[in-house]
Amino acid sequence: MVLGMVRFCSKCGTYMSPHRDACSRCAPVEGKTTLITLPPSDLTIETVLNSFPSDTLRPYQKETLNNIVEAFQSGKKCVLVIAPTGFGKSFVNVAFSSVTKSFYVTPQLALIDQLLADPHLKNRFVEIKGRQNYRCYYIPHRGVHVGKCETEDYPCHERFDVCPYWMQKQLALQAPSVLMSLAYLTFEGTTEGSETYLGTRSLLVLDEAHNLEEQCLSHVALQFTPFSVPYEIYHKFLPNLRNVHGRVEMEAFLANVAEYLKLLLGRLETKAETHGLSINETENKKAMERFLENHRLFTFSRSEWVWQIRNDQLLLQPVFAREFMKDLVWKRGEHYLISSATILDPQEYIKLNGLTDFLKEDEIAILQVPSIFPAENRPIIDATVGVLSKQQWEHNMPLAVVTVEQILRKEPGNVAIHCHSYRHQRALVANLSPDLKHRLIVHTGKDREEKLREWMRSRGKVFVSVAFNEGQDWKYDICLLPKEEIITTSGVRRIRDIKVGDMVLTHKGRFRPVKSVKVRNYSGSIVSIRPYYAKPFQVTPEHPILTNKGWMRAEQINDEYIAYPRLTDHSHIYPRINITYEKRRAGFHKCQNSSHTANYFREQVKLDKKLAPSEMRLIGYYLAEGSTGAHEIHLDFGKTEKELGYAKDAASVFQELFSRDAAIRQKGDGGYQVSFGSVEGAKWFGAMFGKEATQKSIPFSWLHANDQLVIELLRGYFRGDGSHLGNVISFTTVSKTLAYQVRLLFARFGIVSSVESKKGGKAVIQGRVVRTNESFMVRVSRTQANPAFQLLGIAKTITKKRTFKVKARVSGKYLRGSYIRVKMHKKSTANYSGPVYNLEVEEDNSYVGTSCIYHNCSAQILLKVPFADIGDMRVKRRLELGQRQWYENQAMLEVIQAYGRAIRAEDDTARFYVV
Repeated sequence: MVLGMVRFCSKCGTYMSPHRDACSRCAPVEGKTTLITLPPSDLTIETVLNSFPSDTLRPYQKETLNNIVEAFQSGKKCVLVIAPTGFGKSFVNVAFSSVTKSFYVTPQLALIDQLLADPHLKNRFVEIKGRQNYRCYYIPHRGVHVGKCETEDYPCHERFDVCPYWMQKQLALQAPSVLMSLAYLTFEGTTEGSETYLGTRSLLVLDEAHNLEEQCLSHVALQFTPFSVPYEIYHKFLPNLRNVHGRVEMEAFLANVAEYLKLLLGRLETKAETHGLSINETENKKAMERFLENHRLFTFSRSEWVWQIRNDQLLLQPVFAREFMKDLVWKRGEHYLISSATILDPQEYIKLNGLTDFLKEDEIAILQVPSIFPAENRPIIDATVGVLSKQQWEHNMPLAVVTVEQILRKEPGNVAIHCHSYRHQRALVANLSPDLKHRLIVHTGKDREEKLREWMRSRGKVFVSVAFNEGQDWKYDICLLPKEEIITTSGVRRIRDIKVGDMVLTHKGRFRPVKSVKVRNYSGSIVSIRPYYAKPFQVTPEHPILTNKGWMRAEQINDEYIAYPRLTDHSHIYPRINITYEKRRAGFHKCQNSSHTANYFREQVKLDKKLAPSEMRLIGYYLAEGSTGAHEIHLDFGKTEKELGYAKDAASVFQELFSRDAAIRQKGDGGYQVSFGSVEGAKWFGAMFGKEATQKSIPFSWLHANDQLVIELLRGYFRGDGSHLGNVISFTTVSKTLAYQVRLLFARFGIVSSVESKKGGKAVIQGRVVRTNESFMVRVSRTQANPAFQLLGIAKTITKKRTFKVKARVSGKYLRGSYIRVKMHKKSTANYSGPVYNLEVEEDNSYVGTSCIYHNCSAQILLKVPFADIGDMRVKRRLELGQRQWYENQAMLEVIQAYGRAIRAEDDTARFYVV
């Protein structure tokens, strides 16, 4: 069936891409392995063994495969496999997911990467991730979660053809087995009823599922924090929160917040349909929807919830998660294969995770796999002296130190000590005998992996580690104030508005994702530093800042130079244009299927090319003087002969690029306007560089483009928004993001500049009172006017009449040529009370603000707020309800996970002491 240019499959009615000859639903996906899909109850051991990823099997794997097959054949709906580290649980799981219609789910992202990288598992499943992991086709510097379809209410009917997320989702819909995280499974479950819902499958595989209940509790938790609601709303209701002292007041407070959020949400939905939303508004909308959904769960829940207010933040969690487990997890499968090495009490696990709420006990099988390692090589020695709680600390900690000393004197080889917290680590290290301290290797929150590698290369050393099983570090001592601005691929944003997954600029001059965001309440001293050519920034005294002497705490900086990154030239990066536009060719003809005639033919032209320097100069003109309508691109120039020359240059480049003429007309005020008619061209310019003056920006990947291309872009932009008077060169724009991008580009060429802002307000223009936007002026350092003139192609040289003090340099002993170094101008301290923020950034461990480079936060825990006590409250309530065995099991999990790290090779020997 064909309707105009859009095609649909005649069998299933699915939209068909013009680039495919067959329906992607009805025809197999090219290049994919065709897997058989049988119901779990119909599987045979031969079928499963044939799909096993390896030619050889480890001990107990064949027996386990056979036991699982027999369990499903006998009518079991759920098989719980408890197998030790090194058994090969993932290969067993894949053997079943490969022969059934299945979901393969794990909460551990590292395990997903491991599965995808394993050559034995190639083409076994299709991976699907959250939308923030894919780039929008129409706005490439944004994630799909804040792309055109979200911010402009764009229906994107062609999404299965152009959108990376929806193309991957379509592959997942077709795939026999889909690999995903537990977080994505729970999120995707909220789309039930839509045509793209992945639905329910024959088999749901849950790998490393020992913390399943905890993760589901976190998903349904209701929070009132600066992250769960927009910051302005949090600040508005904070006085009300401080007046909450009882449960009735708490519930009334949440109801008031929910009503206000519903009102704001309605306004945002209306705005999305008419004017579109900004990135912040889109993210705020999602946060409000999540809050309202979890408030609904709390309101109608039959379970008991515990709550607490700490650090001016409210958190509620159910005592048990089983009421929500079916809707979050279990509804996605008809049969279940669950595996882990650390399920201590399988009966308790089954009950707490709600399996017995919809399955009979005889429909659940429990398989315990013996250890594949010789027990005599892995003795666990009980040397416990008692608990190290606050109540027992003074009595038991000295005993623990004595016991550890005895063990270290008995064990001359490498020893690893697993501490529960940094408090335990510090107390142990401080009180050990001096004759043992030369053996110690002690890490901090900043050098965990380095110290671990040092210990692994050593002989006879003792590694005193903290929480290496979960990678946690509860130290929150370095932070920024909420209004500090960070450079991201979405523009210049306040740190309080940054979310996990956002891409931030790092000290290496590249963009890396934010892994976690931290916030806490702080009351104490803050340091304010103002470098030359930059605005002041405020941090807590301990926060490290990059200087010419390396990373220094803010309170230590005095005469040092503050570093700012220089973007590198990646010559392989060539900006491209890739659009299809309509071109008219002269020729008289009779229209098809009509009696009308026309004087031209319409042709569809595919334009896909690297941009030349002249075309980058055109983009510079657009950034300064351009705007787009529905069908045209406009460039507005001044009324001088020089401006007319710029207009002619722009029109000429339009003609070279699109093989069509652009029109130049003189406006009523004497200025010149270049108009170029192209629907697709206008869409491309608007999407890539912004439709309005306040939205103007350069795609951040282009900042690394070939030197000559960047220079031409700067020259075109200077001709529009630039000016020079004497030895002062400046640019003026109403786009903050563009202003700081221009500053970064100048820094790339070793030229120091500053950004100054001027508040908007009312102004008189041509006799009319108008409201103006905040403006930003990029001003080049007077000492570097000559290199700036050369860069911008201005035939002018300034002869210095007086000497200026050098306040900025490009190279240096520590920073070399990778940074601009700016002298500190002023430093002061003040008192502050309120929220402070920090980021954890992947790989580079740093992020760039508008004035300096900040170090990554020291906290490794992947929590946004330190709600340390809410778990204790839940534990207390469970103990009151008789859950003593559950409590003891949780206490042993940490020990078992630490023990698991020592049993990687069958012939290794290790003794494991529990003190």
